[in-house]
Amino acid sequence: MNHPKKVWAGFFVPVFFLALTAGCMSARPKLLDPSDITGTAVLTKVTVMVRSTVDQGKGEQFIREVLPAYIEEIVNGIKKEKGITIDASMFVSEMSSGDVSIDLEVFDMGGDRDINIYTWEGESDESLRAFFLLPIVVREDGSMPLRVTIHQDDPKYEPGREYSFDFSLKVESK
Repeated sequence: MNHPKKVWAGFFVPVFFLALTAGCMSARPKLLDPSDITGTAVLTKVTVMVRSTVDQGKGEQFIREVLPAYIEEIVNGIKKEKGITIDASMFVSEMSSGDVSIDLEVFDMGGDRDINIYTWEGESDESLRAFFLLPIVVREDGSMPLRVTIHQDDPKYEPGREYSFDFSLKVESK
């Protein structure tokens, strides 16, 4: 005869995971077709990831000083390569004001493999928004991967719709 606790656990564990999976799937944004992106996406979030062993504030410095200097070149490259227009004026304006909040979160991977995650977020009522994710890592070809996500609100589906793609940044070594 089966032990009663095993029977209940055998029933509830699969049901729990099924409900959890269904909940996660329904809360994700749907895929946004790039051909549906017709307006200008406002840059509202920039995230930079740096290994803690080499960080020493480089992630925050990159967002505050380096990225604003190259943002026009980046958005022009995205426009040329993908045909998507991104308005980064709010980001540049906030960085130039100097009075900006950049959050730091540490992702503990165990040992000395922690990742420092720096994030700047701006507010916008626009339906079409852009998010940049940049891990500070240089590939063998001398480029850095920039993950761009275009998010569009959808009144019929609360999580909205998203289109993500990678854009390579050319890095000049000194």
